[in-house]
Amino acid sequence: MLANTLKCSLSSKNSELEAVLNTGVTRRQKSSQVESTMRRTSAAALFFLLSLASVSAISKTEPDCLNHLGGTSYDVDCYGGLTKDIEGDSERVYRQLRKTIPVSSKFRQLLDEYMATQNAAEKFCLLDKEAGTDWEPSPSTDSYNMWDGIYAGCIYNMRKAQNARLRSLLKLHSEN
Repeated sequence: MLANTLKCSLSSKNSELEAVLNTGVTRRQKSSQVESTMRRTSAAALFFLLSLASVSAISKTEPDCLNHLGGTSYDVDCYGGLTKDIEGDSERVYRQLRKTIPVSSKFRQLLDEYMATQNAAEKFCLLDKEAGTDWEPSPSTDSYNMWDGIYAGCIYNMRKAQNARLRSLLKLHSEN
């Protein structure tokens, strides 16, 4: 039985080899074609997945999401996406503003301290989150609740105020 199986297998391989030889395509060329097709297919799949990811990332950061808050994980996603956008803009404005301040100026250090203080101040948003739970620790971290949305909203509002202040400082400097 094993001999018959081997004969069938060899016969099948010979048929494949003859088909390759008859088409004028070498095994190396055929292998290259298969690899090329696999690479194109992989690239297309990666592009598709990245497209989906970018669409979902965009939908989370649309300011319109603030009109649809409801105490769910959607709130956390909405505030989180908007916060990342604001933080990116704040970093850009901070760098612009910092370039306008002479290196030896104490105000350059003061600006750096302001940014560090704003980063450290995020922890105080925990007060907003835990005040609603009667100062009890929030439920497990594997699911979101309305208090997580309140926390994310606090950080968003804090970062929004920081961004407005940085933009105001840059505008004041530009007007001089």
